[in-house]
Amino acid sequence: MNVPRNRSDALSTDVLSPPRTQWFVDRSDRRDREGLYCHMFREDVQNRVIPYLMGREEEAFEAIFVGASDEVAIARLLLETLSREGYRSDDREAIVDAVRAVAQALVWDNVASYEILNSTSTGAYGVSYIPGSTLTRLPLGALQYITNPLPTGQQRGKEKRKITWVPARSLWQVRFPRLITTTRRYRRMMKILDKASKFAPDFWAERQDKRGAAFDWDVYRFEQHIARAACTAAWGWPMRNSELQDITEYYYFFRDLRFEAAVATLRVHIISELNGLLRRLNIRATIQLSGLFTPEEISGVAQQIEQGALPFGAAIDVSRNRRRSGAGQAKES
Repeated sequence: MNVPRNRSDALSTDVLSPPRTQWFVDRSDRRDREGLYCHMFREDVQNRVIPYLMGREEEAFEAIFVGASDEVAIARLLLETLSREGYRSDDREAIVDAVRAVAQALVWDNVASYEILNSTSTGAYGVSYIPGSTLTRLPLGALQYITNPLPTGQQRGKEKRKITWVPARSLWQVRFPRLITTTRRYRRMMKILDKASKFAPDFWAERQDKRGAAFDWDVYRFEQHIARAACTAAWGWPMRNSELQDITEYYYFFRDLRFEAAVATLRVHIISELNGLLRRLNIRATIQLSGLFTPEEISGVAQQIEQGALPFGAAIDVSRNRRRSGAGQAKES
């Protein structure tokens, strides 16, 4: 859409059109009742997609917009509407928070969905998050279906329902990169993690008299660990080192590096999707990141450790984003 671009000082979220959709909390959504390991996994992915850095590692990290100042101002406003914090003090914080916000929506909804907002007077754009549990995707767009809960004591079946149509031109969605997983595989993984998070099996929880019942808890917990490790093998999630007694030192570092490679792949994918959105909206600016390990660099470190060329400590350097002397830095865009 070619529209006149005003001065960047005049841009703010106030100029954007109001969203058609609503940020609605579905009380029937069972994800809030999922097991502990489901929540731990989601938190680890969204927090590690761009790690929290300190000292020299933070100074080496860079996230910038590339383009003319007016275009960069419009791109930054777009990312500020993605951000969980709203206005950010500089470009790096705006980019970092937007990437983490998309990752958070992705790990919770399987598909991160947003409604595109615009301003015909300034040429500005923004997005509004759409909870995945309320959205049904159709060929030419999507339907948001909302049922407002009734106050306590009122008759069921009298709830107020609202259906909102979102055309495809106003819809932006981000899916998992197929190098890591698909929507179907991710949903299956979370179901297994949920079952493997239970303190006790269902048949034990349903027993009225638990005294005298023979049950080997050590075997049960070991089988839970195997199930959690197997279903998250593609991600390499280390499960916050909660069960180190059951794995070898090499396997621990191997999984840790695989997880770092997976979240790095997700980060590159989200940056690519954000740049794709900028091109789609005819915003002539791009996002670039540097100072973080790329998936290729992490795979190279893992290969060298496997060959004995690097010690296990190199895996710790990757998790802390600490580069050894002479190591180059690649850019992500």
